[in-house]
Amino acid sequence: QIPVGTEVEGMNILGLVLFALVLGVALKKLGQEGEDLIRFFNSFNEATMVVVSWIMWYVPIGIMFLIGSKIVEMEDIVVLVTSLGKYIFASILGHFIHGGIILPLIYFASTRQNPYRFL
Repeated sequence: QIPVGTEVEGMNILGLVLFALVLGVALKKLGQEGEDLIRFFNSFNEATMVVVSWIMWYVPIGIMFLIGSKIVEMEDIVVLVTSLGKYIFASILGHFIHGGIILPLIYFASTRQNPYRFL
């Protein structure tokens, strides 16, 4: 059975955006009386941005320790290093093939000009 319309679970984004739009217009229409609530939301936005910046600064440290603990738990780290080296080599090789062969071929096919002139 395929859910239709309002039967779908989840957040109603369109309703949320419409409510925010109507609330913003109503607060502007109130003039000076709505300024207090507008200042509150601006302050709330600034506080949220501060918390987000804290998260952005400290999450990489937490991830580093999570990865470090998994590396310490490993029995044979040589297997990890060799498989990681193979992955890095394959990734770099793929980038060189894509950037050095595939993209120039697409450029040449579409413009009939030498793509290596720009490199």
